[in-house]
Amino acid sequence: MKPVKVKVMQDGRSFLHIKDNQLWFDHRKGCWKRPGKSGKDKNYPTHINGFEWQTEWGVDGNDKISKPFRLPSQLPIPSDPSRALSAVVTTNYCRKGSEVWVAQQPRQENDYTTIIFMVDRIPGSDWQEFTIDWKPIPHSEAESEDLVFQGKQYKMLHYHASWQDLRQRAINLGADLCCVETQEEHDFLVRELGRRDFMGPFAIGGVQVSQEQIVWLTGDKAGYVNDRWKNNRQNQFLVMEHNHWSTKSTSGRCNGFIIEFDQDTQEAIPTVEDISKPASSDTQMTSGKVSGNEHAPDIPLSRSQTQVNGLLVMSIGAESAGSASPMTLSAMRADADEPSSIQFNQDVGSMMSKALAEVVKFIELRHDAWPKGRKMEISFENKYNPKDGPSAAVACALLLESAIKGHDLDPGFAVTGDMNADGSVQPVGGIDAKVRGADNRDCTHVAIPAKNKTAVYDTVLMEGFAPILDIQVFTIATFDEANALSRKERTEALDQSMASYDKIAGLYHKNPQSFATTVKHPKIIALLEEITAATPNHLSAQMLLEYAKGQLPSTLSLHGSTEFIETRAYSITDVIVDGKVSKLEVLSTNQVTDAIGLLRRSRERLDERTWDWANGLINFATLLNQLQTNPPRSTGGYNKLVDQINTALDAVQAERKRLFQNPEVMEDLLE
Repeated sequence: MKPVKVKVMQDGRSFLHIKDNQLWFDHRKGCWKRPGKSGKDKNYPTHINGFEWQTEWGVDGNDKISKPFRLPSQLPIPSDPSRALSAVVTTNYCRKGSEVWVAQQPRQENDYTTIIFMVDRIPGSDWQEFTIDWKPIPHSEAESEDLVFQGKQYKMLHYHASWQDLRQRAINLGADLCCVETQEEHDFLVRELGRRDFMGPFAIGGVQVSQEQIVWLTGDKAGYVNDRWKNNRQNQFLVMEHNHWSTKSTSGRCNGFIIEFDQDTQEAIPTVEDISKPASSDTQMTSGKVSGNEHAPDIPLSRSQTQVNGLLVMSIGAESAGSASPMTLSAMRADADEPSSIQFNQDVGSMMSKALAEVVKFIELRHDAWPKGRKMEISFENKYNPKDGPSAAVACALLLESAIKGHDLDPGFAVTGDMNADGSVQPVGGIDAKVRGADNRDCTHVAIPAKNKTAVYDTVLMEGFAPILDIQVFTIATFDEANALSRKERTEALDQSMASYDKIAGLYHKNPQSFATTVKHPKIIALLEEITAATPNHLSAQMLLEYAKGQLPSTLSLHGSTEFIETRAYSITDVIVDGKVSKLEVLSTNQVTDAIGLLRRSRERLDERTWDWANGLINFATLLNQLQTNPPRSTGGYNKLVDQINTALDAVQAERKRLFQNPEVMEDLLE
C-alpha cells in the first residue's frame, strides 16, 4: 500500500480530503491564505508523491473548495466494510505553531473518505510536509482480548462514531456501554487502555445530568466520580480519555467504546465484522414523528415545499467545525381527515425529537389550528450523519410558518436556536463554529439566540473583526424576530440596515489593516447609530459601534475564559497519571511551550476569577517544560522535579475545583 507524501504551503486552517485517487482542499473561510498561497498572492504548487499540483479553486461557486487532484493509481481504500483501515500521518516538517493530524478515518458511512486537518497558527505562510499511510488494523488492535475484572467482562473496541451510534452498536451486540462503579475499576480500565496505546475518547455508559451528577445507563446515580472529571456541561454523555473522564454531545465523535457483558451470559463476543454493521434504531434514535391535535381546526398549507439553512456543528479532531445545512420541509398528501404528522427523514436523538414536538405546540397555539391530510418531512442536506440537540428548533418553526403562510425564505439566511412553545428562543452551543459555518456557505446573515451573544463578543476579542464583517450577525429573542430576518421580502428598515452595513464591511475588506482607525470616523459612527436604531438586534453593528466608542469589552466572558483554558491549555495535565509523569511522549515540547505562551499572552483577557487557575497552569507547564528540555541528571534531582510538578498539578486542580464550586461562578456560567 503506497503512502501519499504531501508538501504544501499552508496558512490558517484547511482540510485535505482524500477519496479513491482524488485529493482536494477545503480551506476555512477567513483563516488567512488558501493552501499554495504566500506573500502577495504568490502561487506555490503542492507536491503529491513528487507530482506538482497547481491548485485551482472554485467548486459549485465556492472559492474555498479546490478542484480535485487525481493520482495515477487508486489509493488502497477498500470497499469491503469488514476490512478496517487506519490512516496514519507522519509529520516530516512543520514549524512551531503548526500541526497536522487525521480528522476523519475512512469508513463505510463516510464513503471511505480520509480527512487530514492542517493548521498553521503563525501569521504568514510556511511549508508543511507530511506522509499519509493506510494500514490494516490487525484483529488484536481493532479489538482487545476479553477482559475480566471483579465479575465483569469487558471488551475495548476501536470504531470512529458518535456516542449515540456506539451505544446502539453495543446494544446490537447483546451488551451495553460499561458503567464504572469504583476507583479500582476505573484504574483497571485506564491501565488496559494505556497498555494497548488506545487513545481516547472511548464511550462509556454515563450521562451528565447536572453540574455535579452523573447517572449510569442502568438508572443508578454514580457513586464514584473520577476526580479529574473535566467537564461541567449538562445533558452530555460520558467518555474516558487515557486518564480522566470527559463528556461529548450526542453527535460528538469518539475513537472507540468499552462494552460490558455479564460473565454468566452466553452472548457471542463481537468481532470487527459485527462492529461494522450499521446501528439499527430503537427508542434511542427515532424520526421524531409528531402528530397534531386531532381536535384542532384545519389550516391549509400554502406551499408543499420550503427550505432554510440550519446551523450544525461537529467535532473534527481538536477543533469544532460548523456548517450551514439546508433543511427542506416537504408536505405529501395523506388521509384528508387525519391531522397532519411531521417528522425527520432520518433517525435523530431524543433532544431533537423533543424540540420538534415543542415547535408543533407553538404552531398550533400561534394559529389556533393545525393542517390536516398531510405527511410532512424535514430533511437535512446530509441525511447519513447522526444528529441530535435542540438547535434546529427555530429552523423547523420557520419551515412550518413558511409552508402555512406561503412566503419565500431567504437562501442567504441561516439560523440556530432552541425554542419554547411560547415562541421564546433559548440558547444553544457551538455558536462560534456555527457562525463560521454560515460564512463558509456564503450566507449573508445569520441569527443566533440573544442569550448567546457573549459567545460572539468572545470570538471577536480573540480573532478580530473578521467574524462579524464576513457575515452580518443578528440576535433573536423571539420567533417573530427570526421570522422577520428569514423572509426573502425584507422590511424596508432591515433592507436598508443590511445595505448600509455591507458598505462598512467593504471598507474592511478593502483595507483590513486600517479598519480599526476607519471605523472610528464620525461618519461611520453615525451610520452605525442609524443601523442600530433601525435594527436593535443587529449584533455586528452594535459591536462595531461599541468598539468605535471605546465601549467594547476587553475581557472574555466567564464562560469564554473557562472554555479557553479547558480547550487550549488544560490538556497538558494529562501527562500525570496516578501521581507519576506518564504519557510524556504524547506531548511535544512545542505543545507545552505553546500552552505557556498562549496563557501568558491571553491572561489579561481572561475573566479575573480564572487568573489563579491560569497562573497555576503556567507554573505547571513551566516545570513540565524543564523536565522535557533540561531534565536533572541525578535520580534525586529528577524525583524532586517530579514532586514539584505533582505539587503544581495539585494546586491547579484545587483552584479549578474551587472555581467551579463557587455559587456565583456557577450562576454566571448557567445564565
